Amino acid sequence: MRYFQLAFLSAVACLLCGTLSAQADIDVQVPVGTSITNGAKVKDGKSSNGDIINYTVRIENVGSADLDLLVPVVQGSGYKSVQVNMTSVPGAQTLTPTSFVDFNIEIDPDKDSDWSFNVTITSNDPADPTFTFKMEGTQGKPEKDEDCSTSESSGTSFLILFAVLCAAIAGARLRKSHG
Repeated sequence: MRYFQLAFLSAVACLLCGTLSAQADIDVQVPVGTSITNGAKVKDGKSSNGDIINYTVRIENVGSADLDLLVPVVQGSGYKSVQVNMTSVPGAQTLTPTSFVDFNIEIDPDKDSDWSFNVTITSNDPADPTFTFKMEGTQGKPEKDEDCSTSESSGTSFLILFAVLCAAIAGARLRKSHG
């Protein structure tokens, strides 16, 4: 009988432990399909002046319990040299396990600028209740090696070289004629 009681108590403890370990778990994907970690930097790279940059961001519950998105669900901050328009931003809601919601970010950087801003998502995820990531990039600024003196933009280097060559030939002829 004692063996039966121990087995029963062990089974109940295992069931309770399994129930207690069920948790919400937020997964943020920028862009959709690319999971990022809390505190990550999403680097857009370099874009041309005037380009509008678009991202779809996915918030997914990859946990085994409901994930509550809390007000304010999505919030932007720390805008540097950029205008941002977030559309289809989800309101407070509950995501059941394996469900997700998407929203869009439209980024309009200032001309010739390094730009950045932060995005914060608020939920009841026990590990990441405020999930924050930074978006950054460069618009229109030349790369350091693009200012190289060997650029082919105007052809003036060839003209200067030709003028030096002509002067050297003329100087050599003058020396021969006087010598």
